[in-house]
Amino acid sequence: MNMRDTSLAAFDEIRPFLGKMQYNVLVFMAQQDRPVCNAEIASGMGRPINTITPRVKELRDKLFVREYKKQTGPNGRTVWYWQLEPELPSPASLYFGEII
Repeated sequence: MNMRDTSLAAFDEIRPFLGKMQYNVLVFMAQQDRPVCNAEIASGMGRPINTITPRVKELRDKLFVREYKKQTGPNGRTVWYWQLEPELPSPASLYFGEII
């Protein structure tokens, strides 16, 4: 079982604590071979970026996703790349609203 398979299996345990789009973003990220930015997630999922950016923020707040790096994009704006946390929060910590 590789990292992606392990992540996808772990997502099944936490799925009840996620919205549909949050879950879909996590699955998309787990399927990638490298960290991705919001624009890549949006393009890969066929969704507008304004539906992805808030979901990534929510996933960061829930400690599922973390910053990998930032760099200046072709338009001169900062682009953040994200990766999955190596260890996802436990379902119990999500249920009780705290990290344990």
